[in-house]
Amino acid sequence: MLLEVNSIQVCYGRMVAVSDVSLSVPEGGFVAMLGANGAGKSTTLRAISGLVAISQGAIRFAGASVVGLPAHTIARLGIAHVPEGRGVLSGLTVQENLHAGAMGNPDPKHITGLRDQVFGYFPALQSRLGQLAGLLSGGEQQMLAIARALLKSPRLLMIDEMSLGLAPQVVDQLMQVLVELTRQGVAVLCVEQNTRLALKYASHGYVLETGRSTIEGPGAALLSDDRIVKAYLGRAAKPIQA
Repeated sequence: MLLEVNSIQVCYGRMVAVSDVSLSVPEGGFVAMLGANGAGKSTTLRAISGLVAISQGAIRFAGASVVGLPAHTIARLGIAHVPEGRGVLSGLTVQENLHAGAMGNPDPKHITGLRDQVFGYFPALQSRLGQLAGLLSGGEQQMLAIARALLKSPRLLMIDEMSLGLAPQVVDQLMQVLVELTRQGVAVLCVEQNTRLALKYASHGYVLETGRSTIEGPGAALLSDDRIVKAYLGRAAKPIQA
């Protein structure tokens, strides 16, 4: 198993944001983390990437504990985190944002290959290299955020609320890229409020409720799980095929 999160707890002062979350992501797997606002999804990603400390539990990546490691060290181990809101450097150009993503990768030839790959996924970025990132559309900014993360050669790509504020056709394009990445061996952990969308593509899903992981299973099975249908898809919703 590439990533293993076991019974972690995260506190912000006296507030317990995550009380008991466990999940795992296999090599090349596509895993969705679902739940309402405030369920602890984003905090869980931040704990995995070392941006917040856990007060109990364990996080292992490629068989080794990453608890207590600084965020930059965890990133170099192969975990790339695209945060909610995309996190692009709006005052820098697309080219400069991509250069920032490639920092720390010592192999120029490998970087060239990765750039060619991300331009294959997102050809719109190649024609906007000199444009300020802050002037891109929301969909293009999300493409840039993912492309920048991919230039770090991650083994695990974590992406938070990718579909937020984007047109359905753009979201579908981005999801297809994530699926292709898993075919190339990159594991994906996707936090998504659009439950139907996430479970359509994910091979496995976890549901968080008030800081705890409560339901898990294959994506197709969760789409037809009555608890998921009633709580997240609407009581009148009909389960759809993955």
